[in-house]
Amino acid sequence: MKNLFVLFTCSLLLFSSCTKDIIRGNGKIVTEDRQVEPFSEVQVVGNFDLNIHYGNDRSVKLETDANILPFLLTEVDDDVLHISYESDQVVINDRSTVTVTIPEIKNIVAVGNPSVLVSGNFSNADLEFSGTGNGSFDLNRGPLERADITTSGNFHVNAFDTEIESCLVMMHGQGRAELKVEHELEVEINGNGRVYYKGDPTVITTINGNGKVIKAQ
Repeated sequence: MKNLFVLFTCSLLLFSSCTKDIIRGNGKIVTEDRQVEPFSEVQVVGNFDLNIHYGNDRSVKLETDANILPFLLTEVDDDVLHISYESDQVVINDRSTVTVTIPEIKNIVAVGNPSVLVSGNFSNADLEFSGTGNGSFDLNRGPLERADITTSGNFHVNAFDTEIESCLVMMHGQGRAELKVEHELEVEINGNGRVYYKGDPTVITTINGNGKVIKAQ
């Protein structure tokens, strides 16, 4: 429920204003390291490439147009790193890249059109991901005991390279998920989404619409 509330709130922030200033990237790409408080969860709102890598020390590195950098926010609140542009700006550029190095990642919320990559040998056993919009989530890390994945819109989840013991997928819209599950896969689809899975799990499905759960070859 917490993730669904966050997604709803972020969606309102993303789409509610029609009077924002427009900033176009000037093409001069710069990088900046940001100092932030400790965190184990990430929330990204907007058109970003977000790369989350395993490392013993936390760090946040930004790469974007020089005139956009001052409007790119990275703030930690209640163990969550929030990544977004200032709410009164509309940013037009190819993409801004945020690279996060962290020893543990528990929860990711992505809203808009972000591309999210998680890679490395993270040790935490559970992971939650919520995505709404037209983005993508690539998961390539060490094994997970449990993953909870919620998508809305046309989000794509690519996780064939990560072994998951038990997985819950809730999909609203026309998303797509590719998973490798060993023990139990529970799927709820509302719409035309597709879930492809590898492994030999027990599969429990609830489908409202033309969605499908398909065993991948």
